[in-house]
Formats: sequence, C-alpha cells, structure tokens
Amino acid sequence: MFNSISSIRAIFSFLLLISIISLIYSFAFLEYYLGLLPCVLCILERMVVGGILFLSLIGLLLSYDKNIKYLFAIFIGHLLVLLAGLYVAYRHFLLQYFPAEESSCFVALGVEEKSFWTEVVESLASTSDCSSIDFVIFDLSISAQVLVLFTFLLIVVLFGLQVLYKLSKNNLNK
Repeated sequence: MFNSISSIRAIFSFLLLISIISLIYSFAFLEYYLGLLPCVLCILERMVVGGILFLSLIGLLLSYDKNIKYLFAIFIGHLLVLLAGLYVAYRHFLLQYFPAEESSCFVALGVEEKSFWTEVVESLASTSDCSSIDFVIFDLSISAQVLVLFTFLLIVVLFGLQVLYKLSKNNLNK
C-alpha cells in the first residue's frame, strides 16, 4: 500500500496541509480573532511550523524527480526541525505548567546572554509572557497543543522515512 513514490507525495502533501492549517489556526484564530499576542516561544514554534511547510513543499516538488537521496535529506531536515520544535514546545510547556522564579522566555530556552537571533525573535514577539496560559481547548494550553502537534508530525515523518527506506531497498533490488 505504501510502497511507491506516490506514497511519499501523499506524506509530503499531508505535512504541507497540516502546516498550513496550523499557521491559519495560529494567525487567523488565535492572534486575530481571539486577540492573543504571541510570546517569544510562540514565535519560535511558528517558525518551526513554517520550516515544516517549506521542507514539505520542497519535498513535494522533488518527489517528482524520484531521486531518493534528496528525499532522504528532506525527511532528515523535517526530523531536525521537528526535534528543535519539540525542544522549544516542551520548554514552553514546562514554563507554563511548572513556572520558575525567573520567567524569561530566553532563560526557559537555556540562553543566558542575548545574541543577534534572540534580539530578532524578541523584536518579532509582543510583550506577552511565555508562562501565561491564555487559551485552553480540550484542557490543553496552546503550548500543549503544539507539543501534541509536533509529536504527531514526528511520527508522520518517521513513517515517511520508513516508507522511503523500503522504497529505496525495492529500487536497489530491481
């Protein structure tokens, strides 16, 4: 069933669709409809979803080339972006549910001193506190929703790697 290049296209299409829905949810619903301003960690989580969207689009376009090496590289890129996203989402989740005395968003990431990138992300974010829980749905805060999303996407990417590995083994045996 999942043993052709069209399966890989379907996985990239699914990742692309989930990324678009996630960004619409965060921008249109959370930010504009509910009026919730994103914190620094929320901005980083959105960047991860944007990275997944970009990699999925590239993977979808490259899947028509049928070059397995490039597709493996795209899946590994997904894996690395999602692992970074899981780290940020987990730190955000911990900061919300187990707040420390120091509630700076960058201290939550383990960043002691400000660098160029921390300044860029901080300038994009509002003054919203990373440890505040502003919206809950199904008893999940936004950071918990992102954690579930990234875990689900990680499972999809690992499944895609397995399908691609089987596909590459079948191509080598022919």
